[in-house]
Amino acid sequence: MTSAPLAPPAPPIAPAPPVVAQTPYPAYRYLPLITLVVLAIACALAHPGTATGGEIGQFISHPINTLYVATSAALLIIPSLVAARHQQVDPTWWWMLDFTAYEVLIGDGLFHSFLFTHGLEWSHKPGSVTMSGFPSGHATFAFGLAWLIYQRYPRLAPLWFALAVLIGWSRVEVHAHYTYQVLGGAIIGSFLAWLATVRTPVTIDRVRG
Repeated sequence: MTSAPLAPPAPPIAPAPPVVAQTPYPAYRYLPLITLVVLAIACALAHPGTATGGEIGQFISHPINTLYVATSAALLIIPSLVAARHQQVDPTWWWMLDFTAYEVLIGDGLFHSFLFTHGLEWSHKPGSVTMSGFPSGHATFAFGLAWLIYQRYPRLAPLWFALAVLIGWSRVEVHAHYTYQVLGGAIIGSFLAWLATVRTPVTIDRVRG
């Protein structure tokens, strides 16, 4: 009795190649720079101390900011987890981790600790000699996340940068920061997020829908 021939082994599954990233919409190329100008104007027009403005500012600074950060994190982390289950590569998880690490080390560590411990008065929060206010943590995170969303979901970029402007404005409106502290946070946050994306060795196909 002859035995049945053995089936040939299945070919190994090749890992999915990384998808070449697409260029963000040309119309949005100068969006981050335009947003910084709008932020400067909005902060200059803020009127700290008014009852209505203070209530609106508090609402944006806390519940809106919390929702903004949570939604941004979900949009950046969940696609990476889904891609990993399908043996694909999506580096936005690392973007988020790198940006957070940079913000803690540079934004909080270098600027807050160094400037404050050296007694530079312009780095203090308004009306405080015990709290560092440069850069604004809210503005740093808001504009850093807006940059990451700009890279991952270009169509959402105008909305995210607009929300970042509102968050930055709210910090001046509630007299938690001076205008230059918010602008400094916006610039530092954008730079740290840019650094997180350019240091990632993988490219992705940005979601257009």
